[in-house]
Amino acid sequence: MHWVGGYLQIETIAKFKQPLVWTFHDMWGFTGGCHYTFECDRYKNNCGSCLQLNSSQDKDISRWIWKRKIRSWQKLNLTIVSPSKWLAQCARQSSLFQNYRIEVIPNGIDLKRYKPIDRSLAREWLNLPQDKQLILFGAAFTNQKRKGIHLLYSALEK
Repeated sequence: MHWVGGYLQIETIAKFKQPLVWTFHDMWGFTGGCHYTFECDRYKNNCGSCLQLNSSQDKDISRWIWKRKIRSWQKLNLTIVSPSKWLAQCARQSSLFQNYRIEVIPNGIDLKRYKPIDRSLAREWLNLPQDKQLILFGAAFTNQKRKGIHLLYSALEK
């Protein structure tokens, strides 16, 4: 499985009888519903009083979702795969997956198809100037501080 949040019901995942390998691409699997927790670490014990929901109640919807997950997934025959050490460590610290096998397998690319080529040829193909220094920055939702656009602006000023 890959990114299933919102596509499969929590309880449906528990109905699979065969061993599962689930590749995490965000934090949804081990939280009460958020895909990125920012500074919140409540997923390490249980969710509730969700900062993203501006909730001050322990028994909010994030706790309800977290309880559905822990109730449904405690007997899964599951291996978790993470493309990053950071996300794997978060999953290991979570109350939902601390006892599961968690492996780090970086995203792969086909090195026969994607390989370095001559710089001037690449610039010609992409219609980029041959004599300028170029910077590439890519991120979805650059308005989120964690994406680092503020670091790019600071670096460009220097």
